[in-house]
Amino acid sequence: MERPYFKTFTYYDKFYLSFLDYEKQCDALEEILGSHGVGGGSSILDLACGTGTHCISLAGRGYNAVGLDISAGMIERAREKAGETENPAFLEQDMREIDLGERKFDAVMCLFGGFGYLTSDDDLDRLFSGLRKHLRPGGLFMLEFWNIGGLKDSPYKTWSKVEMEDGMIYHISESNFDLESSVLDIVIEYLVTRGDRVVEDVVEQHRMRIYYLHEIRRILESNGFEMLDYYAGIGAGSPSRPDKNEFRIFAVARKGT
Repeated sequence: MERPYFKTFTYYDKFYLSFLDYEKQCDALEEILGSHGVGGGSSILDLACGTGTHCISLAGRGYNAVGLDISAGMIERAREKAGETENPAFLEQDMREIDLGERKFDAVMCLFGGFGYLTSDDDLDRLFSGLRKHLRPGGLFMLEFWNIGGLKDSPYKTWSKVEMEDGMIYHISESNFDLESSVLDIVIEYLVTRGDRVVEDVVEQHRMRIYYLHEIRRILESNGFEMLDYYAGIGAGSPSRPDKNEFRIFAVARKGT
């Protein structure tokens, strides 16, 4: 079983860029940032940044962006996409061990399922220690978490495929939720074919902690943050209010002064 995205970073963009609209997501991010006083020219730290697509877009819109990811392959791909530029910058770091010297940011974000990889209270303590160090007083922390109310019954199986120029990527997953730990255990298999041959078969395990909204509020408040608002993800244009069955919820909090 492989660590998440330590081998499949090669196929990450080919798969997700085929159906996700990152520019529309960045439109929503800008709307949220602006509504809370963070405008162009501000500094943004992206945790679990993946291949850097959000950072690259935000830098192009006038923000000063830095992306961190634990996967060396993801960071390598992000740097290739950004080219010879200092903005955005990409660093290989674990978000539980953020170390950027004395640098401070106007906003920190953690999108998609990134926050869920922090499966223990110790993980959360280490993350918030880094946030308190690197986020300016009054700065924003924006996180997308997975809501227990939106979970499907276990086991939940899905499959999809994406066509490439020289082949096909098959994405096959099975999810099982553990009520005691609130962890969703997801096993994902990537099958890459060219013609009638399977050229790569990689199986990854993703362990994701799932939350209720009130738990997120409590975690934020206990770490010195005030939750300002929450939305139904950022994938479909202007942010909207989620219902109880929304799976992805995007929360915005402000660091206390």
